Amino acid sequence: MLNPENGVQVTLVLIKILDDLFHGCRNINFNIKADEKLGALPDSLGTAMSDWSFYIEDLFYKKLGDYLRDFMNSLYSQPDYPNTNYGKENINNILWREKFFFMPNLQFNAPTLTKPRNDSKYEPLYNRTDYLRTIFTVLGRRIDENAAAKKPVLGVLNPWDRYEFDIPNIVSKRMDVLLGAKKDDKTTAATNSNLIKYTMCVIAVLDWWINNPDTPAYTTDSSRFYRMAPDGSPEFSAEVRSDQNQLFADAIKKAVAARAK
Repeated sequence: MLNPENGVQVTLVLIKILDDLFHGCRNINFNIKADEKLGALPDSLGTAMSDWSFYIEDLFYKKLGDYLRDFMNSLYSQPDYPNTNYGKENINNILWREKFFFMPNLQFNAPTLTKPRNDSKYEPLYNRTDYLRTIFTVLGRRIDENAAAKKPVLGVLNPWDRYEFDIPNIVSKRMDVLLGAKKDDKTTAATNSNLIKYTMCVIAVLDWWINNPDTPAYTTDSSRFYRMAPDGSPEFSAEVRSDQNQLFADAIKKAVAARAK
């Protein structure tokens, strides 16, 4: 029910990708607490990864989603609902929660003077993303510095071991293809070190997306937060695509062909 141009939608996609990556990261033996630099940061890597799925499951599906569903259902049966007192209050709750939970730089004209309470019990996403970007960027740099000889890496006890996902997911399966997970341990690139670097890249994008006020996340009219049909009426679903695997395979073929030139 989100407008595809709403910056929250891309935020949720990136959060979900990271959640899939963290399923593998939880099997990496991090040693952050013993690191004088990273251990002093005001958060915990273990807590951050444990809480991560709740940014979607709790903050979006429940705390924001309940208001969005109520708005869409009311708008469907009552076209002038946004102009009613109840409608304005609902819109106000949606926009403030988008700002509280996902997009700290969101600017909007509040339809009412009431500012709801931020009822999230989790570390704000913008703080947590900044923390994770710092952790994984430092670890990624150390990995690069020690990769040639596979030396020990400060902060990670098993960087050169094969990564492990207890339950494979869409992201891990695509990483398996990209990094040659079927090869033996001596030649495969499907290692914890590369998992850390892939995770670092996605975190950097999310951090930029929500914490930089000049990103496309903040260019859409905030009042157009919900999905609309061409006639402006609420739209409750989007066409489901089934060609993702083919798109991925085609992209791999193009990349291989480009390297062969």
